[in-house]
Amino acid sequence: MYRQPTPAVNHGTQKLKDLVGSLRTCMFTEVQANGHLQSKPMTLLELDDDGVPWFMTSLEFIQHADWPVNISFSDEGSNTYVSISGTAQAVQDRDRIHELWGLYARPFFPEGPDSPDIVLIKVLPQQVEYWDGPSNALTRSASMLASVVAGRPVGMGEHGFIRT
Repeated sequence: MYRQPTPAVNHGTQKLKDLVGSLRTCMFTEVQANGHLQSKPMTLLELDDDGVPWFMTSLEFIQHADWPVNISFSDEGSNTYVSISGTAQAVQDRDRIHELWGLYARPFFPEGPDSPDIVLIKVLPQQVEYWDGPSNALTRSASMLASVVAGRPVGMGEHGFIRT
C-alpha cells in the first residue's frame, strides 16, 4: 500500500546508504544450476562509495564468473526495505580481503585473511528499489485507517528506485 514508485532518480549512493543504514544481514538470492532460486543470509561487509555491496564467502560456493543475484534488506523496526538486483563478481584481491577482514570471519576462516579459500563477492547494482514507510506504529496504523477511508494509499511511505 505504498505510493506508486517514483521514477528512478540519481540520488547517488547516499540515499542507498541512508536506507541500508547499520543493517548488515541481508538475504542473498541466486539462481542454482537447476534453475531454482536459493536465498541465504549474508553479512554485508561494506557498501562502498559507488554503491557496490561487498561480501565474503568460501571459494567452494562460487560457481560462475559473473552471475545474476538479488540482495534484500529488511528493517521492520523502521519499516524500511531495500532490494538490489545486479551482477555478482568473485574477487580474490588479498589487499581488499585484508581491508574487509573482521573478527566475524575468523570462525569461518580460522587460518585468517590469507586463507586461499576466501573470496569476496561484489554486487554491481543494476536496479535498486526501496520502500520506506512510517516507522512509528501509531503513524502506520493511522495511515492504514486513512487509506481505508479514502480508498487509496495515504501516507503509507515512499517507494522508488535509486540510480547509483
